[in-house]
Amino acid sequence: MGFSDDKPDTPDTAVNFTTVLVVEDYDMGRQSLCELLDFSGYQVLGVATGEEAIAAFRRYTIDIVLLDLTLPGMSGAETLQTLRSIKADVNVILVSGAPPPYAETLSAGADTADFGNTPFVAKPIRITPLMQLMDDILEKGGHISGGARCCDR
Repeated sequence: MGFSDDKPDTPDTAVNFTTVLVVEDYDMGRQSLCELLDFSGYQVLGVATGEEAIAAFRRYTIDIVLLDLTLPGMSGAETLQTLRSIKADVNVILVSGAPPPYAETLSAGADTADFGNTPFVAKPIRITPLMQLMDDILEKGGHISGGARCCDR
């Protein structure tokens, strides 16, 4: 969506040149989110696995990653760690449909991976607050302090 095979590092012409990588294994959820972001003017690339996310991140210039925590194969935590090993200051928003106490524990970094202050969004995602969070992150040079959250149930 929104990419040309002729220039793999350059998104097609659009209103907004922010490129978003959506990592979501649930096909309908990924397609819906990609379509909403695309319609809102973002350049969007959607993938279903952590492995595909790593490949896309290496191939394209990605401004922000929306990363589901629960993925088949390479988990969201492993994907995040790999993305950070490629680019330490990668802009990531963690996404989960897990019940809030479990998801909050994960996003606080108290489980298997160090998520630090990575912003967290609960499913179902509310698109307007998500886009505001994305814009805030990008305006502040990719850093939101205090483990920002949005889109609570």
